[in-house]
Amino acid sequence: MMKSSSKVSQLIKDDIQSKIIQIYKSVDPEINTFYYTRKINELIKDFNKNVKLGKKEDICSEKTILLISYADNLKIKGEKNTLNIFNTFFKKRLKQNFNCIHFLPFFPSSSDSGFAVKDHNVIDKRFGNWDHIKRLSKDANIMADIVINHASSKGVWFKNFLKNKDPGKDYFFSVDRKFNTKKVIRPREHPLLQKFKMYDSQKKLWCTFSPDQVDLNFKNPDVLIDFVKIMMTFISKGISIFRLDAVAFIWKKSGTTCLNLTQTHEIIKLLRDIAAKTGFSYEEINVWLFIIIQPSLIFLFFILWRIERKKNLILKK
Repeated sequence: MMKSSSKVSQLIKDDIQSKIIQIYKSVDPEINTFYYTRKINELIKDFNKNVKLGKKEDICSEKTILLISYADNLKIKGEKNTLNIFNTFFKKRLKQNFNCIHFLPFFPSSSDSGFAVKDHNVIDKRFGNWDHIKRLSKDANIMADIVINHASSKGVWFKNFLKNKDPGKDYFFSVDRKFNTKKVIRPREHPLLQKFKMYDSQKKLWCTFSPDQVDLNFKNPDVLIDFVKIMMTFISKGISIFRLDAVAFIWKKSGTTCLNLTQTHEIIKLLRDIAAKTGFSYEEINVWLFIIIQPSLIFLFFILWRIERKKNLILKK
């Protein structure tokens, strides 16, 4: 059993290196792929040393029922920590019907209903904190969005990018006149390229969704490393399912649609392999710790909430 586990571990380690090479070999031959492979393996090692995860029941079965909600869909006048309010209501009214909760982005954000994330590492103080998510994870499997394609123009990464400082230096995707955008596919009508004043010049930056949501530069491996860290933070806080928001757009290549390119798929596979190394055997991980890219979900929360509210009004009368 130990030998089998060791073999799987080595296979994943080798696969991480091969995927890093596959992703970055065409970007810049000077990129030290061995350095980034070692960095990821060190992150995995540190995670497994410091974080102990308990076993979870299967979430992917015919019995899985997923509830989707914003962190502040439930409010009580005069009370803070909407996640705590949600937890109380969930335990009382919904726990018997739902075994999985998908919270839409609950991080500090500047626009787009939370999808212009300033910082994935903290929860917006209006909603609560990571302890509230951990408590909820004891009663249901928690799914959260990793907004992986872009970041807020009001966040620390972007502010540092403009000043050419870390963390944030070279984190956002800029183009010159040579880049051919004629075939680009995207779901918005505003100008794709937005001008921003840098510390020493002006650059055209790629904004798929809005001028406040600036696309990240995954051709810089440091961006990938930071998202590996974000994923590990999520896992340590009780999140077992990830939705990679707008992941199809993360890799750009001149003259293409810039949608679902080969490197995008390799990055998704890489994140999957890394998740498989965080404290569980490969077989266990395959069952419950997984990545959802484009989920098809039924929005039942408001229906149930309205029924509950109606009941209370009738009882009061």
